[in-house]
Amino acid sequence: MVVDMGMGLVVDMVVGLVVDLLVDMVVDLVFGLFVNLVVDLVVDMVVGLVADMVVGLVADMVVGLVADMVVGLVADMVVNLIVDLVVDIVTDMVEGLIVDMFVGLVQVYPLSAHPLLRPEADLQSSKPQQEPDYVTGVHISVLVCLRLSGRVDTERW
Repeated sequence: MVVDMGMGLVVDMVVGLVVDLLVDMVVDLVFGLFVNLVVDLVVDMVVGLVADMVVGLVADMVVGLVADMVVGLVADMVVNLIVDLVVDIVTDMVEGLIVDMFVGLVQVYPLSAHPLLRPEADLQSSKPQQEPDYVTGVHISVLVCLRLSGRVDTERW
């Protein structure tokens, strides 16, 4: 009886130990695996999301800023170049036309030939006013414009 009790005790201890070990191992394995999976998944998701957001935000800001600066700079340069060219061309054309017309008119009809601009003594003299004898290409174009507008009679030239 003592032997049976001793053997029962030993068997119970061994079986209990084995069962406890197996149960603990299975529980630890299942719950540890589940907990580790969930924790790893959550940590990976949160860290990945935060990292993606931060990296994406910084990358978008830097790339967007650089792209906006480059595109804006190039666009401003192109627009300014075109505007400057157009303004310069129009200004040169208008200035050239005004200067050419003024020079042409002065040379075609000198101011000294106008009766109000001649000196008093020159008005009294019987000497006829001499017309200019020079006509250049610019003056011819001015004369043609004036002739077409009916402002001057070019046949005497």
